[in-house]
Amino acid sequence: MARALTKRKKDGSLYKRPPEIEAAIDLALKWKLERQLISARIRSRDDQDFMTIECLLHIIREAQRNDDRRAVNTLLPELLRRCEALLFVKIQRSEFANADDLCGDVLQNFCELLAKDGAESDSDLLDFYECRFNLAFRGIRVARIREEVAFTSETVPMPEPVDDAEGSLSADDVLARLSEAARVPAMQDENLYMADLRDAIYALPEDECKAVVLCRHLGYNIESENPDEQTAATKCGVTGRTIQNRLARAAKKLVRFKEDK
Repeated sequence: MARALTKRKKDGSLYKRPPEIEAAIDLALKWKLERQLISARIRSRDDQDFMTIECLLHIIREAQRNDDRRAVNTLLPELLRRCEALLFVKIQRSEFANADDLCGDVLQNFCELLAKDGAESDSDLLDFYECRFNLAFRGIRVARIREEVAFTSETVPMPEPVDDAEGSLSADDVLARLSEAARVPAMQDENLYMADLRDAIYALPEDECKAVVLCRHLGYNIESENPDEQTAATKCGVTGRTIQNRLARAAKKLVRFKEDK
């Protein structure tokens, strides 16, 4: 049976793996290492023996706790190959001249977390990864990309839209989330969307980005009848109508911005 997770959410409740992941772990733990390796190497999700990355991570974490170096050394390369595949889709050479280095940095950061995991003070470090690995791993990627953007002053292209069950967000909803992100520190599982959204804001053309930041982040009015009041329009040296047009153009781009599923 899979070891129970001990990490708690902000509301105090324990993280829980999805039932299908829980069942897959229970099954895989009964297999010998050779059988686990075969399953870990399968790449097609349609294959009945496909092992989810959450399941693979759990087996490796348990092997580490049991000091089973043979299992760790056998299965860890398969986990890292999957991580590389995720990164090469998201960090492409056409967008980043140093894409390979960035991918390497993200992998290194993840390996450092894995090395710390299981220590008494970090026993639950990767618990959330066993629930939603892609979302948790995405947090490392986002943090590294933000560092790169800040260092080089380059922009990150907007991602393609992703359909979800909730449908498209309105422009006001998207920009309102930016205001929320400015006030609330990002949590690992709850505010990664907002962290990416901030990056998307700064990837806008300079005039649109400035309009959004002034109005939605810093709280400036678009324009005012008071000639002494500083507004987004006066800050940018344009009319209020121009600011409204810039916000409208920005909103149309940001409304396409979706969280990866």
